[in-house]
Amino acid sequence: MLRVSSFHSIGIGNISDLIYQKLEMQRDLLECAYGIETAKSAEAAWVRLVDTLSRLKLDKVIYATRDDGDPPHWYVRSTLPNAWPSELAKTPDFSEPFVTYCCATFEPTKVGSEYLDLNSHYIDDHARDYIKAVSKFDWRAGIGIPTALKGSGRHGGFILGNAMMRYDFERSVMPLVDDLRTLCLVANARFETWRKGKTHHDIARPLSPREMQTLEMLSRGLRPKQIAEELGLKEPSVRLYLKNAKSKLGATNNHDAVRLFINRQRT
Repeated sequence: MLRVSSFHSIGIGNISDLIYQKLEMQRDLLECAYGIETAKSAEAAWVRLVDTLSRLKLDKVIYATRDDGDPPHWYVRSTLPNAWPSELAKTPDFSEPFVTYCCATFEPTKVGSEYLDLNSHYIDDHARDYIKAVSKFDWRAGIGIPTALKGSGRHGGFILGNAMMRYDFERSVMPLVDDLRTLCLVANARFETWRKGKTHHDIARPLSPREMQTLEMLSRGLRPKQIAEELGLKEPSVRLYLKNAKSKLGATNNHDAVRLFINRQRT
């Protein structure tokens, strides 16, 4: 809270400007969240997010999530040159320090060379080298915002930053952390939806001939009992084939499985 004496040093007009700017920023974030929710593609959502963040002086953005298992499967988006560290994420030993160390809770973490003294007690040499590499992109201060925690199957989040010194970053960015966290959670939910669709399409286990056959017959309007009769199988066997097919396609029900199956056949 501002003290009365502060009004004289800052000026009533300046205080009004600060309040107005914060309201404008909050409105921008709300509009951005709506734009992400209604975006038709991950690329459109990313462009909307990056554009809004850049207006808030956060022009350095990395979104990185990884499987809890080993070896990890990474999903990375970045505004840095050549979408760094996307290429690094393809190597088996890649480790993003924020994702590695800071996704046990939803608490945001101050990151970057300006905050190295806060994190130096637990990071290793690899993390220090990574931070030095990021600094080459004129990135000094940042805030890491977890959007999925370890133990949930997939963890990671957003790292937002810029070239500001620590003091300036604290004044201009940190007051917006709660709003930024909400925006990042919205964006993560949408990116995960698109990522899952792409993952199941691109790298899921292939359907077996019998699973494809039951889906094809289901697409013609046949019920599991009718499919079983035509194929000379027991109905529980048909339902098991459909269950396995839904799992491989990432479908939640038979209708969704048929849709995904047909889309896969077209590509």
